[in-house]
Amino acid sequence: MESIRFEPPVGIYLGKQDQTLLVRSLREAADCMMSNDWPLPRTPSVERAMRVFIAAAEGRRSAADARSAFSAAAGEAGILITMH
Repeated sequence: MESIRFEPPVGIYLGKQDQTLLVRSLREAADCMMSNDWPLPRTPSVERAMRVFIAAAEGRRSAADARSAFSAAAGEAGILITMH
């Protein structure tokens, strides 16, 4: 999973201090979503992202698909940093 890289990385705010993180891989995205700091742990977009992550790890979906699903879940949770 670590070899599945997100290009470009996805910026999020996460944690009690709203720490800014750049999520660069499928592994990092999964770790963020499973952490206790993720604000909305069981939404449909989180469930969808996890399914896409599994499919990407198995080679059935692309890194771009996984990145998009992670971005959607982070956006729904209100922690996505919009990069221009």
